[in-house]
Amino acid sequence: MVQYWQELQQQVHRKAALERKQEALCEQRRKLKQELDAATQRWQEEQKDVDKLEGISLAGIFSALSGRKEEQLEKERQEAQEALLQKEAADSAFQKLEEEIRKNRDELFRLQGCEIKYQKALEERAAELEAMGQDTGFLQLQKKLERWKLRIKNYRKHWTQAEMCMSKWKMPCMRWILLKAGALWI
Repeated sequence: MVQYWQELQQQVHRKAALERKQEALCEQRRKLKQELDAATQRWQEEQKDVDKLEGISLAGIFSALSGRKEEQLEKERQEAQEALLQKEAADSAFQKLEEEIRKNRDELFRLQGCEIKYQKALEERAAELEAMGQDTGFLQLQKKLERWKLRIKNYRKHWTQAEMCMSKWKMPCMRWILLKAGALWI
């Protein structure tokens, strides 16, 4: 049984680490997507330059008349090729990152609910120990937590009411709510 708890605890820790990793990977994907878009745009612009020189255009005619068309065309092709290589490298890196994100998401899916299983196993063990007469303090702690949650809920409710009163500039209402919440004494 101890091994089962340890496995569940390891799963909880693993899931937390994977969630942090997933956030970092998504941020990395956002940046890489921007780089890929920029590389794609640069390649398209360079390819347009090549197409202009190869086709019938003012730039092509001017280059032909100046005698530098082949030199200019070769330069533009070289730039287009470099831009294409950068685009392909960015695309390859983006695809690898997408695969890593998918694998991470799959593992997170497999670990889904491990926190609940772990919490339930701890509660069952605490109940067993208390049934045998051992005081674990777990149930008292849980009851105390529930009381605090209820208190916080009540304070939020009163705070919302106070904010509504303040927005309407009704100070008598505000005073009444604060008195009721115990935050103001006469």
